[in-house]
Amino acid sequence: MQANYPMLSALALSLLLGAVVPAQSADDHAHDEAHSEDDHDHAEEHSEDDHGHEEDEAAHAFEAGGIKVVHPWMNATSTGEALFFMEIENEGTESVTILGAEVSFADTAELVGFLMVGGEGSYEPLPGVPVAPERELDLAPNALAIRASGLTASFAKGDTAEITLLTSAVPVPLTVEVEAEDATHHSHAGHAH
Repeated sequence: MQANYPMLSALALSLLLGAVVPAQSADDHAHDEAHSEDDHDHAEEHSEDDHGHEEDEAAHAFEAGGIKVVHPWMNATSTGEALFFMEIENEGTESVTILGAEVSFADTAELVGFLMVGGEGSYEPLPGVPVAPERELDLAPNALAIRASGLTASFAKGDTAEITLLTSAVPVPLTVEVEAEDATHHSHAGHAH
């Protein structure tokens, strides 16, 4: 087991370099807001539920101690395991390490990274992953995730689950939305924030 640890650290570093991106600047956000308003001109093509970017973000964003988590989600469960995905932004002035999660309905919850070995993909435990100030870290399918094992509850599409993201700064309580069992992204993923 000890022999695999350096490989996982290299995996963590390579995933970090590929997944941590600069947070949007105010100019980028202003551009997104302007673009969003242009999209709203096509009201006849969309229901009212599709509008209100700011309300959507507020409903799916959680903040504590300079850490902002947007769109936490998981797939519906049919096994004793679940993967949690989300967008994490460090809005503080110090680096913060993502450590894992507390999940009351699971035996364990740990940070994992996707790894291909011999043509087979699997999620392997990772040490904490740091997020520098003004940077983002995306937990997404086939990349990084929080894996909960030994589930004592099951979840169907449309349900929600309460978990707490553990960081080196503060714990961040989250309400996670449950997507379809075969979903590969959150139904609101792709919205600019």
